[in-house]
Amino acid sequence: MKKMLLILSAVLMLVACASNPPENNDPARAKAHAAYDSADQEFDAESAE
Repeated sequence: MKKMLLILSAVLMLVACASNPPENNDPARAKAHAAYDSADQEFDAESAE
């Protein structure tokens, strides 16, 4: 009985966490995109030399 209750509570916890909406990552994505663009430009410049 205790095992079943433990398993059920774990499943409910996972379902509750999975149903939360994702946080707004747009600023972080924009910063990462800018960093990748900067790195691409730097490596393109080095390979052209």
